[in-house]
Amino acid sequence: MGCIGADAPLVVFADGTENYRKELQELLVAAQTVVESVGSAEESDGSLADRLQKVPQKFAEYLAEALGLVKSC
Repeated sequence: MGCIGADAPLVVFADGTENYRKELQELLVAAQTVVESVGSAEESDGSLADRLQKVPQKFAEYLAEALGLVKSC
């Protein structure tokens, strides 16, 4: 078993079993949900992996805008 970050275990079923297919589907759905939460439908160009890599920047932009709105109130 590998690890991502400090406490998030990564379990990979590479033998083509149903567990592998289920895990892959769950990861795809989770990645799509994250991408959709920070992007608009107009920004749907590129692969899911490409869009997922842009999430940290998009989230930082969102936070900066939200904090700017709070400070101006």
